[in-house]
Amino acid sequence: MKKVILIVGIFAFFAILNTANAQNARHGEGFGISAGVARIAPTGNLNNFFTPTVGFNISADFRFTGLYLGGQIEIVPMRLSRPLLTSTDEDAQVFQTGHRFNYNSLALVVGYNFVQRSRFVVMPFAGVGGGDVSRYNEFSIISFLSISPGLRIELPLIHFGGDFGGNHLNLRFDIGYNIPVYAIDNSPVVAGNFFFIRTNIAWW
Repeated sequence: MKKVILIVGIFAFFAILNTANAQNARHGEGFGISAGVARIAPTGNLNNFFTPTVGFNISADFRFTGLYLGGQIEIVPMRLSRPLLTSTDEDAQVFQTGHRFNYNSLALVVGYNFVQRSRFVVMPFAGVGGGDVSRYNEFSIISFLSISPGLRIELPLIHFGGDFGGNHLNLRFDIGYNIPVYAIDNSPVVAGNFFFIRTNIAWW
């Protein structure tokens, strides 16, 4: 519940900031926020224990003459599809089929508008961050630092204001991989990457 309240508070803050600066915004650059859903599909051995699932994603976005910089938060509930014994030593934890976990991810994202047209934008990007798969934020079976290369397509929906001001409401699609590159705390039983597809509404 605390995470939900924190996310809502952050989103509201950036929404107010975006509205206050709307008169200075131009198409293709400025500050924005987005929110939507993310489908996460574990790969590798992780796929033996967790099935693809859908959760929540938000981001704060900055774009300057095609260069993109953003911060992104993802929270996705997951369930075990089979029993999991985390290790064979005396500290082993046993989880049963159906036990709930959360996939949590936080990343700094950099990209560039490779193709920018009036009807769409195509942007390759890469994220650097970290995350975990944890149960009630008490026990993590994976905690990691990661990179997340991907591709974004953004389509304009609605424009509020004049030609050189106002706000833009866009539909955004992301596809890519979140790849753990350093395990902070990792069960030897599970390993793999996270394939993601995101659908967001972006407000510039």
